[in-house]
Amino acid sequence: LTKVDDGREALMTKIVYKHYNRLIDKGNFTLQDLYNVCAEDYFPLVKPRNGKSLEEENRGETALRYKCKKIIENLQPHLEDVANDTIISEPLSFFTASQLMRLPIEERSWIWEGWHLENTIANIYGIGGVGKSTFLLGLANFISLGKTFMGYETKKKKVLCVFCEEDSNEIARRQQSVQVGYNLIEPNDNLVILPRVGYDNLLVTYDMSGQPRLTNFFYMLLKTIKDQNIKYVILDTLSDIFGGSEIIRSQVNYFMKAVLGKIIRETGCSILVSGHPSVSGSSVKGGFSGSTAWQGATRSLWFMQKNAENLRELIRLKSNYSISGEDIKITLDYSSRGVFIER
Repeated sequence: LTKVDDGREALMTKIVYKHYNRLIDKGNFTLQDLYNVCAEDYFPLVKPRNGKSLEEENRGETALRYKCKKIIENLQPHLEDVANDTIISEPLSFFTASQLMRLPIEERSWIWEGWHLENTIANIYGIGGVGKSTFLLGLANFISLGKTFMGYETKKKKVLCVFCEEDSNEIARRQQSVQVGYNLIEPNDNLVILPRVGYDNLLVTYDMSGQPRLTNFFYMLLKTIKDQNIKYVILDTLSDIFGGSEIIRSQVNYFMKAVLGKIIRETGCSILVSGHPSVSGSSVKGGFSGSTAWQGATRSLWFMQKNAENLRELIRLKSNYSISGEDIKITLDYSSRGVFIER
């Protein structure tokens, strides 16, 4: 039998992934740590064949150690240099004042005019059931087509929507409503939708000492964004992707600036994250869930609420580079076609 079809290769891979996930939940570990626990599990289960040793069949210590090394390299490149078990140190990038004076200044570019600046993070809040997901899917369609949305121009970008609360059937129903309701009849491969209900969608977790750890899903998402050349990402919702405490400022800052910021730096995309307000936050005056660091770290903050006439209001509470405040809003009506229209 060959290496591929005799079952021992698959067994080795399964064991390494199992122990990798167990160790990563406990904290930092080395290549040797992973190899040791895998060897205890793997070698009692496999036997050499055809009079050869496991090492000669490429099923022995060398193969197992290589498998451990490759899995760490693929899933944990930010934490460990597996060649020598030392932390990778990146040089700091800096400019002198004179260099900055000579740099050409690029004009600010908006993904959605006045609402979301390119290459930044924006946040939208609203209570459950107010219609955020429906609104976000509409926005995603218009950005992917480069069409004006709710009276504001968009910049055409390839869009990825990660919906953590809906399955493919519900997403298909809503997407069909959006395309029919807005009369978007042209084929659209510029919008990619990822239904993630029922999966572990955390992008970062924190151990008992508060140290952050990027997850497998983070790297899966980052790879998808790169492979698909995605330039606008919608993450719905915050509670599904953030594995820290909303009231710990350092964890919030790390998530916004080092986790989502890493995605932006490496891909050149823009990110919109939806979230829920505090228990009292049924209106904009009710407040937001967790630390004020959420509001400080985002470049643009929106709030979606119902008004006295049962219409939705999208309020631009914060924008670093355009006018904002409770009076800056779009009033939306939920039409019989299953989409929001501007009033």
